[in-house]
Amino acid sequence: TSYSKPDAAMTISAALDIDTATYCKIEKGEGKPKARGEQVEIIAQVLDTDKNEFVTLWLADKVYDVVGDEINAKIYSML
Repeated sequence: TSYSKPDAAMTISAALDIDTATYCKIEKGEGKPKARGEQVEIIAQVLDTDKNEFVTLWLADKVYDVVGDEINAKIYSML
C-alpha cells in the first residue's frame, strides 16, 4: 500500500490509538514520546514492512539512548 505522508501519519496514529500530533513527534524523535515495542510492530504491519527490520532499528535506537553519550565522549576524546 502506498500512502502520502499525511495519510500515513493519520492511518498509523489511528492504528496506534493515539493522536496524529503525538505520532508525528514519535516519528521525528521530538520530545518524550517514544514508540514502544508493540507500537513498532503495528507501524510495520500498517506500512506492510518487515517487522523484524523495524524492531531491530527500534532496539538499536534504545541501545543508543543508553550508551550514545559514552560513545560520543570517546569519539571526541580521540579527536
